[in-house]
Order: sequence, then C-alpha cells, then structure tokens
Amino acid sequence: MGKLPIEKCDPMKTVEIYKRIGVTRKDFPIQLDLPPRYALSKQERIALIIKGAVFYHQMTKEIDWTIPVVHGWTYEELSLSLSLIENPERLASGTFSGSAYDWVMGKLNSHEPRFKRKIVAAGSNIPLTKRPLAVGAWSIAQTATLRFTGGKTPRIVGVGSYKATAEGINLFDSKKAKAVAVGAMQQSGRFVLDEAGSNKKTVATPGCAAEEHVQKTPQIVVWERLALVLNMFRDRELFMLGAASPNDQHMIFLGGARYGDTSAWRLKAYLAEIYVPGRGSVCIGHKGSPKPTDEDLEILRECLRDTTHPLSGMSLTRFLTIGKMNMAEWRETQPKNKWEIKPFDLRAKHNAWVLKWREEVIANEYTADPDNYYIYLKYHRFKGKPNLLRKLEFLWRRFKRPYVQTGLELFLKGR
Repeated sequence: MGKLPIEKCDPMKTVEIYKRIGVTRKDFPIQLDLPPRYALSKQERIALIIKGAVFYHQMTKEIDWTIPVVHGWTYEELSLSLSLIENPERLASGTFSGSAYDWVMGKLNSHEPRFKRKIVAAGSNIPLTKRPLAVGAWSIAQTATLRFTGGKTPRIVGVGSYKATAEGINLFDSKKAKAVAVGAMQQSGRFVLDEAGSNKKTVATPGCAAEEHVQKTPQIVVWERLALVLNMFRDRELFMLGAASPNDQHMIFLGGARYGDTSAWRLKAYLAEIYVPGRGSVCIGHKGSPKPTDEDLEILRECLRDTTHPLSGMSLTRFLTIGKMNMAEWRETQPKNKWEIKPFDLRAKHNAWVLKWREEVIANEYTADPDNYYIYLKYHRFKGKPNLLRKLEFLWRRFKRPYVQTGLELFLKGR
C-alpha cells in the first residue's frame, strides 16, 4: 500500500516466510501484490499491475497454489490484470473498504477547493502557498521543483515523503521554516536532516497524518470499484482481501465473494469495542459510542452461555467490567479481583468468536439465496442505519445478477 518502496518488495521473501511457517495446500498463500492507488496515473497503475503479475508467476514456481491478486480501478485494468495471471479459477482482490486512503502524494493541484484547508499536502512541481505546509511527495530529490509562491512563508514544513534524501531536503531554504517534521519511511540510511545541515528548532517523525487528511479516495469510487469486481468475478472462488467489518463482509458475500479476511476485530478490541452478533460493534470502554442497548446486552449474555465461547460461563457483569478497563486499571485491581483475562484479550477473543461462530454462520444460511439475503440485510440487520442502507442499495442496484456462493468463510488476520 505504498508504505514500503517498490524496489524493496521481494516476492521470494514472501515465499521464504510461507515455507518457514509450513504452508500446505490447505492454506491460502496470497501473492505479494502491489495495489495501484487511485491517485496514480493510468500508466503508473498499469505498471504496478504488470509488476504484480510478474511477482505472482515468480511465486508459483516455488508454491504452485499461490493465489493471485487482481488489481485495477477500471474494467480495462482489471481485465488486464486477469489476463496476465492466466485466468485462474481462484483469485483475490482488494476491497479498499476500510479507511480507503490513497497514499500517493504526487502531482496534485493545490488550488483545487478540496485543498483549501489549514493543512495542504503537495508533491513535485506544485506552488506551495499555505501555512502550515505538509509536503508528501513520494520522492523529494533533485528532480523535484518545489517553490513558495504568494502569501507568507510557512513556519512549519512537514515532509511526509517516503524517500527523503539529503538533496531533497536542501530544496528548502533553511531560513524559511522554524520547524521541520519528517515523516519519511526511508531516509537513505542516516538521518537526512542532519546531513542536510538543518538548523531547525524541532525535528520529529510524526508519520502520515497529513497524507490521510487530504488523500481520502472518494467513497463513491470505492463502492463503484467494489461492485465492478464482484460483477466480474462472482462465478469464481473470489477472496476479497480486507473485508473489514462484519457488515461489509455480508455485502461482499451478497455480491458473490466466497472468502473474506479482516484484522478489524483486533483494531476494534484496541478501541474497547466489541461485536454484537447480527448488529455490529458497540463501545464498552469509558469513552466512545455507541454504547450497548438493552437488546445488545441480552445478546451478549446469550453469547456467554454458549459453550463454544472462549469465556463461556463468565457473567455479563464481569465480562463488561474487565472489558471496559485499560491496563493501568487492570493491574491496579488484579491482586484483589484475580481477573481471568486481560481487557484487550477479552475483547479480541470475543470479537474473533463472533466472526467465526455467529457471522459466518449467518452468511451461510443464505448461500445461493441472494434475494432473502438482501431482505435480511435491508429490513433487519441494517434497519435504522442509513449509512449501511445507502451502501447496500448502491451495490444492489449495480449487481448485474445477485449471486451468493456456498461455503462462505471468514479469515482472521493477526494472532
């Protein structure tokens, strides 16, 4: 997703990892893929699609059941990607259904209305006029032409590049900024600002907050692309990567996907959120929303009675008491209360159980029955949830032929 320079991506390292963990034909080894971000040019996206196909063929020489990943934002790009991997029956594709951020900070027009904010992200050959300023070019080197035009010179310059070389930093006049924050993922071995002779008061590595602020791919684009993929590949064993929440997983199954994976169950646990089967997530921490309703609590109580639940037999009161704590509270109260499990572990295990023992079961009740699946989602699960209903209706209208696979399955990323 752009967090690692392409020249550092080695499919043979992925093969080595798979072999080291003892991958078998019962497993789904996914190829090392290169997602083409939406903001890239057509030529750049196609170049990544071609290189990704090369990675796939390299990996199949070592692990012949490697699953290829089909990429692209248009029918043309997806078709090209499919043709390059020789049209297999089992394939994977990305959903981009989580945050949907696009990390490319290339040649953007800073005069567009969407960039008239307090934080401006820009790449090469762009007039930089705002303050404070965040420069997010992929490579700020001697080839870049950065210039300040009009208005007052920014006092804070945030370089969010993935490659920040000494030459690139020197493009900035050392007198023009009082503080420089470098979010570079790769800094050419040494701390480049020191090499550039920076005399700024503050140097930090804050990550990619500025990029996220301005580079969110339009939601409508993500949904259109999702519908296109599901229409093109619904008759195959389609694995949708990163299907995110249980609600999104049901929508991709409705559209013809057979498999989906997610790491959101762990992220939710970090945020003191838990899944309620058939409803979504609720927050049981001190802060956050929505809080569980009386109906949610009754469902959770029933979950804890199930003998397959990892915390079966625990009272709901004790479950919520542990679940809402942070680690400092847990350590302080542990000697007296002898808690059975840590707060994060409790939330994470519960979320994983809900996905595999409740949501997967619900999905398989509607195999080969898209019409009733749609009715369940619209009139029961998503009732009173306008955002989910809007997404469901958007996708349903675009499905050429609703299709639900058999043997639907969720995979949990993370330990």
